[in-house]
Amino acid sequence: MLIPLRKTVSVLDFEVYAFYRYESFFEKMIFQVKENKDVTLAPVFLHPYVSYLQKICEEKTIVLVPSSEKKTKSRGFEPLREFYKELGLEMVSPFEKDDIKQSLRSATQRSKIKNHLRLAHLEMIIDKEIILLDDVCTTGYSLKACIDLLKPHSKSIKVVVLALNPGHLKGDSYRKSEYSCN
Repeated sequence: MLIPLRKTVSVLDFEVYAFYRYESFFEKMIFQVKENKDVTLAPVFLHPYVSYLQKICEEKTIVLVPSSEKKTKSRGFEPLREFYKELGLEMVSPFEKDDIKQSLRSATQRSKIKNHLRLAHLEMIIDKEIILLDDVCTTGYSLKACIDLLKPHSKSIKVVVLALNPGHLKGDSYRKSEYSCN
């Protein structure tokens, strides 16, 4: 069962709003969409919260946390676009990401994701109020790297994810556990 969270939580040095706790059932469902290419399942996560998120996104620029071009091509679709498609709003991808998979990396390696991301399309975000969307906040390092790239060029940034690693709820630092999908 999906466990609702609907809460803003401090992660690293930023705030993130999450709809769900990232538990094993959620992980299996995300895997079903992303790796088994079951795009028909993608809208299930956001459906109960579409109206709420549409209000938050009103007159904002929606930015997606990047996947590598290679991974997107192998899947044949962008999972984040599928998860958030029901919003019916334009979403931009101003980043480029090297071909690395965060979930296969140690926490120390994950913290260096900033070395693998670039802001390739500044014109998409300059002087905009940004809503940064991702599926899961595991360690927060991918989100932090995106924020750091966006911050000097945008008016404001709010972060929204479908699910949050419950380790962030206790104030614990990230520990590798069953919550490994990113």
